[in-house]
Amino acid sequence: MTLSTLANGALAIAIVAFVIARRMNWHELTKHGEDVWIGPAILTGIGLLQLRNKLGPDYHIPPVDLVFLVLGLLLALGAGVGLGKASEVQLREGRIFTRMRGPAFGVWAGFIGLRVLLGFLGHGFGATLTSGGGAIMLTLGASLLTQSLVLAARVGQPVRR
Repeated sequence: MTLSTLANGALAIAIVAFVIARRMNWHELTKHGEDVWIGPAILTGIGLLQLRNKLGPDYHIPPVDLVFLVLGLLLALGAGVGLGKASEVQLREGRIFTRMRGPAFGVWAGFIGLRVLLGFLGHGFGATLTSGGGAIMLTLGASLLTQSLVLAARVGQPVRR
């Protein structure tokens, strides 16, 4: 492992801890909320940029990397659906609030554990693109965006204006 990979991993862990801490508290589910949409979209974008930078000028994705990238995204989508269904939702004065409790932490723990395992497996099979920080950021952002979409669907809130 390189120092860059360790730094990306530490950054991803710090972001996960921050996001979990923020989402444990009640927050309003808004169309333009920073925690709900903007933060996860930024994480996803950072992950994509890091992956693009690893590809080099030819943008060629080896098949083994593609397989592990797709598996990681499927895992992220499943975790996002689980998080969205396990989160609490309340209606207060016509505004929608949500927070993570109990079962949502189990979903997070399972997602993080499986994502780490997927990274180790990918590394063992020779996948270089999907075992680093970019793939972790991408899957983290994708899971949080999926959670927000599931929460919006649960409360009947339109995703766009």
